[in-house]
Amino acid sequence: MPTFQYEAVDKRGQAVSGSETAKSVPVLADKLRRAGFTVIDIREERSLIANALDRLGFSERLPLAAIMIMMRQFATLIKASVPLTTALDVLSRQGLNRKMDRALHQIQKDVRVGKSLSNAFESCGSLFPALTVPLIRAGEISGQLDEMLERYASHLEKEVALVRSWRQASVYPATIFIVSCLLVLGLVTHIFPIFISMFKGLDVELPVATRALITITETSRNPIVVIPAVLALLVGSYLLYLHFRSPVGRRQWDSLRLEVPYLGVMAKKVAFARIARTLGLLLSSGVPYVTSLEVAGTIAGNSVVKDALDRIVQEMKGGARFSERLHNSDLFPRVFVQMVEAGEESGDLPAQLARVGDFFEDEVLLALATFTSLLEPVMIVVMGAVVFFILVAVFQPVYQLMSLF
Repeated sequence: MPTFQYEAVDKRGQAVSGSETAKSVPVLADKLRRAGFTVIDIREERSLIANALDRLGFSERLPLAAIMIMMRQFATLIKASVPLTTALDVLSRQGLNRKMDRALHQIQKDVRVGKSLSNAFESCGSLFPALTVPLIRAGEISGQLDEMLERYASHLEKEVALVRSWRQASVYPATIFIVSCLLVLGLVTHIFPIFISMFKGLDVELPVATRALITITETSRNPIVVIPAVLALLVGSYLLYLHFRSPVGRRQWDSLRLEVPYLGVMAKKVAFARIARTLGLLLSSGVPYVTSLEVAGTIAGNSVVKDALDRIVQEMKGGARFSERLHNSDLFPRVFVQMVEAGEESGDLPAQLARVGDFFEDEVLLALATFTSLLEPVMIVVMGAVVFFILVAVFQPVYQLMSLF
């Protein structure tokens, strides 16, 4: 049987995590729920190939854009007084995503046999984001399921916009890098060897740049050097991957991400925006404070930030307010703390958290635009330097040869 890693909240509101074997995600989710846990996330321990497919876009999790559209349609159908099973049947035939269609069909079957909608979604494990089950459960309890689904869709819409901004900012540098690598590869394998054979036949002392170019070309085309180097790179990458998959390595990687100049600041702002929006949405929906903080930590996408929130949760159980605990944390910025404190004093914390989320989202978008505008001239300078080196290395000995006549 496969092994699953899970994160949950027990009856006392404390976060628990572990791994356990089970036949499937729904079986483990039912087992944890019967034991009194609120399931936050369940994911299968996967192989290197499976995780590589995740990076390429073949993830087990459903696309946020598809979930956003489905939740908005779901809210519309519920608001129109369409029966729950009928609405799920309609949604499962939309064709937005095959995996989501299958999941919705299974959810419909679970609801037909008497499961609540939140428990049916919980049985899907990690297919849906962590805040899906708490929000749907709050909607069932309050009798405002359509409103909760509409809020959730709006939340996902902002998250999709944030993710797309990151991707759009990375398209230009990634394209330039790939094109540059392909260009250099073509020069090294096809063009430079022609010049090198000609240079070696010249009875002149070659310039330093030319000798360096010859060394680089011959080394990169030598299988005795290339094959061990590639193997060492692959083995080293795999070992690093295994290390960063461990709890200690994951925290080291997340900590390193936060310390990278400029990019680390943007990563923090993304995490703060997600925490504020998620926490505000869950609190305004009537989800308990502790559960809301646990889910917000999971949504943050960084184990360092999640650990900081977990420590705050433990301290809050002694009676302290959220803003008081934030004052003692060096991770959260002053504007975040002040706006949370103002929300607690005014009694309108969810609305204030929504403003905090919007503020940090605007900061991220501005920082991404600035980063992209600064990166373009830097990459042009780097490419210019590479082209200049190649021109000097190729044409300087030709110029010396012409000067002899």
